[in-house]
Amino acid sequence: GPKVRIEKKCTLRFDQILDASVKMDYPPFTVLIKDERFTLKNLQWIAVTSVHMPPRTKTRQQAVQTRGFFKNYMRTIRAGLGNTGKDAVLFSATRSKGASPHIVVGDWNHYPRPSDGTWSVCGDEKTITSSGGYGYDYCCYNTSVKDHAKVHQIVWPLPESLKSNYRKGQMAVSDHDILAVTLCERLDRAASY
Repeated sequence: GPKVRIEKKCTLRFDQILDASVKMDYPPFTVLIKDERFTLKNLQWIAVTSVHMPPRTKTRQQAVQTRGFFKNYMRTIRAGLGNTGKDAVLFSATRSKGASPHIVVGDWNHYPRPSDGTWSVCGDEKTITSSGGYGYDYCCYNTSVKDHAKVHQIVWPLPESLKSNYRKGQMAVSDHDILAVTLCERLDRAASY
């Protein structure tokens, strides 16, 4: 049957691409997945990146790092993943036909606002994902896959007992809810590719 496997993984080194004065506090981590269950070849290569931005008390650093992340993502991921054998598909994230999914998910500590129109955000600012009642956790994806795929995020509340333990300073998994991301192929569009 069809296989799903991790092809590569890397820590994205934005400090090698960005101005030396702009560094990511928490370097993003990317996993390149090959999923042969999709019928469209370009959907079979999926780059999933985990991010963690500075806390909400550091709004300037958040803004600089978020802007730098989106602006330099493609160059940085190309450098991080190197030659995958599928470069034309994987690194064509801005083409409308034939783009592979690039999913960026994690603790943004704010609502991310990609400015150039090539990224979409799942959820809205009212989506609460932390015990403090804030929306910190979001999934972003390259807008160019909208014609042939759908990306959704689902927030699963963390049990209140775990959140209250965290607030008391006890060891806990997290004070954030669980964020699940789904990627679905649009079969109604598959025939046109």
